[in-house]
Amino acid sequence: MKKFLSALTLLAIFGSTAWAMSSPPIPSAAKQAEQANVAAQLDVKARATAAVPVPHTTNFQARKNLAEFMRRTDEPGKVWYVYERSRGTGEILGFYTSSSYPQSVCTFMTPPEEIKKVSADLGEWTGEYAVPTKAMALDGVYYSGGDCPDFFFDYVTGAMVVLDADAIANATDRLLDMDVPNFTFKKGQENQ
Repeated sequence: MKKFLSALTLLAIFGSTAWAMSSPPIPSAAKQAEQANVAAQLDVKARATAAVPVPHTTNFQARKNLAEFMRRTDEPGKVWYVYERSRGTGEILGFYTSSSYPQSVCTFMTPPEEIKKVSADLGEWTGEYAVPTKAMALDGVYYSGGDCPDFFFDYVTGAMVVLDADAIANATDRLLDMDVPNFTFKKGQENQ
């Protein structure tokens, strides 16, 4: 493996050198710096992998954990307990009984970006370019990244609960053995 990676590194260095020698003169010092950085990154990657090879995975525990997470969050009718904690002390203030795992409002059903073609004349480079731009969400507005609050729905009433972006909350699919209040909603306001 080490011989293979060393050979791969040499091939990358010689290949980039041969490419550089066969190509027209490099237009700028910035381009030369970029090529030197890429060569250095390739060298570091090869040496890092040679020094600490990627282990041969046989049990795929991380994949099993993700599959179990997906299975549990996909269970219809599953009860979740969302514990809200104090920002200052971390003390658990109480919990909500939820019909869903808390979801970020930054989770979209459509891609957050779209590719648009634009024409540009940039001196040396003129033509049409693909540029990523914000895409309109299904609610007709545009969103940007940043702090995104979580939301979920009360199990009994269907009330939507939105936690502040900096709220501290933990979700479990089993009640914790703690004496804390269950946050509830007034009766008669259930969603139909």
